[in-house]
Formats: sequence, structure tokens, C-alpha cells
Amino acid sequence: LRDQLGFEGVIFSDDLSMEGASTAGGVVERAASALAAGCDMVLLCNNSEQADRLLSGLNLAVEAESIARFERMRGRRAAPYLALKNDTHYAACLVAMKDADLA
Repeated sequence: LRDQLGFEGVIFSDDLSMEGASTAGGVVERAASALAAGCDMVLLCNNSEQADRLLSGLNLAVEAESIARFERMRGRRAAPYLALKNDTHYAACLVAMKDADLA
């Protein structure tokens, strides 16, 4: 994603608890592989036992580049609704959505 497409955002792994991921070893090895492949964040869904194993077994420092991407992902404060309601771009989007039968 980064080399070929120039993507500069945060990259999340697939769910490391999925059965297909088990071919890459235990949960700690899967996470280490995902992080080494360029993921900034690993996902481990609905498996608290594996989450405990991962947290106790993975000893990696978060890279400065990942921290910078997390900061950029944090977004800006949302505009107040009244300002949004009066924005011409917002109004045009509402009309377009209504015309497309999406609203």
C-alpha cells in the first residue's frame, strides 16, 4: 500500500483470530508478521484469551512513523450542526442524495 500506492494513512490488519490466519503461527507470531509487513494496528476480535496472550507476548515499540499516522488519523473537531446546515456544499450533497434516492 505504501510503496506501490503511496498510501500514507494508518493500516489495520485483518482479524488475527480468523481461522485462515492460524497458518501463520500463534497470535503473537501473526501480530509480529502483520506489523513487520507494514500494519500500524493489529486487530484481534472477540477472543479475550488470545488478546491476553498477545498483550503479554508481543514486545515491540511503536515506531515514530506509526505514531505520526495515528495523530493524523485523529481528525479535526466537527463543525457545529448549524454551520453545517448552512453550508452550500452540504445542501448540495443532500439534494444529490435525495435525487439518487439515498436520503
